[in-house]
Amino acid sequence: RFRSSSCVVIDQVGEECVKKEELHGLLIDYLKYNILKIGKNLYLQKIGICQGSVISPLLCSFYLGHLERDQIFPYLEGADKQRNVTNMSKEPVVKSCMLANEGSMLGPGSPGRPIKSKNYDTSCSGSSVIIDGVSSDTQHWCQDNHVMEVHNNGTEHDNLSSPKFLLVRWIDDFLFISTSLPQAHSFYERMKRGFGKYNCDMNKNKFGLNLGMEQSGIVVGMDGTKFLPWSGLLLNCDTLEIQADYTRYLGLSISSTITVESIGFGLASLKAKLRDYMRPKCHPLFYDASINSPKTVRLNAYQAFLLCAMKFHCYLHRISNKIELHPCYLFEAIEQSFGFMYTLIGKQMRKMEACSSINPFLELKLEEMIWLGLSAYIWVLKKKQSRYRDLLSLLRCKISVYGNINHASDPLKYAIEDSHSSVFQCIRF
Repeated sequence: RFRSSSCVVIDQVGEECVKKEELHGLLIDYLKYNILKIGKNLYLQKIGICQGSVISPLLCSFYLGHLERDQIFPYLEGADKQRNVTNMSKEPVVKSCMLANEGSMLGPGSPGRPIKSKNYDTSCSGSSVIIDGVSSDTQHWCQDNHVMEVHNNGTEHDNLSSPKFLLVRWIDDFLFISTSLPQAHSFYERMKRGFGKYNCDMNKNKFGLNLGMEQSGIVVGMDGTKFLPWSGLLLNCDTLEIQADYTRYLGLSISSTITVESIGFGLASLKAKLRDYMRPKCHPLFYDASINSPKTVRLNAYQAFLLCAMKFHCYLHRISNKIELHPCYLFEAIEQSFGFMYTLIGKQMRKMEACSSINPFLELKLEEMIWLGLSAYIWVLKKKQSRYRDLLSLLRCKISVYGNINHASDPLKYAIEDSHSSVFQCIRF
């Protein structure tokens, strides 16, 4: 809506019909005749597709999806049949297993709406498994030109003697989780050999695995917790709980990750910046009680506020030569960001529930969110105490309203322990 008039712009998008033959020709030109200029020389790209294009992720997913159907699934099926033949010659032993605490993982971000897809035969893989309320059938989730494919193994009857596994791909990053150590190791060896037919090889410098005694690329926190990093996430190797991966901020200054406009440095701009900083960390994946324990849910919120508080300081430092906001205004912006984050998480969960079969559940209370946010800002700004003395007084006064809420809540006490957020002690801001 424009302030200068009473009109509302409904649609300014132009539409154009393109014939299939014309679209096919455009794709051929895009794939086979991409010209790059390096210096004064022009080069014709012979292998691969142009990076940075809006359709490159989709084309990549089509290509790797064909690789999965043609190479990976048949391999898993053959390996499973061979395992069954071997097991038939032995006395059958049934051992119950839990995916949450006996899984083997190996691998290198967000769900959207489901689209109808073909179900592929993965009946070789044993008993069915449900992940986040998604059935064992193949599901494809698409959002913003990115594709994540979730492949769950399934059979008509539950067979405890067969392993359970989950194969996930986000663009070209694979994640394989299995209750069978031999199956996970077999998958790793197959990926390591590469796929010559598709000119695809595993990057030996960018992979992680947790195969019993054989481990690589594992992130270990100060508290001893082991994580497998994958596409901006950290998967707990013992519980499969999910946290955000902040290790990418190591070795660089937070100030280099933010932008400051050349005009507009007032309170409204600061509030907008804080909302932008919080928005990426409001995904239901971090706060769904069916995925994460109460301790991890609150830890995820606390760490999101820690990063936001660091960016808050860097932003104020960058604009300090142009404007200086009163501590009361700064406190107002911080306080509003807490409510914004809590509201947005709820909206994201309701949106996911309405658009898919996934039913995320938020059991985090608003007062807990506010308390975690206040605790995070106090922890960060104490390191710059001479600059934020008045603001820290306002934050401490506000947090005192909630009393010793952390003493009555083990999850809150767990969330703010430094050992669980040790990476933030090494981030420069």
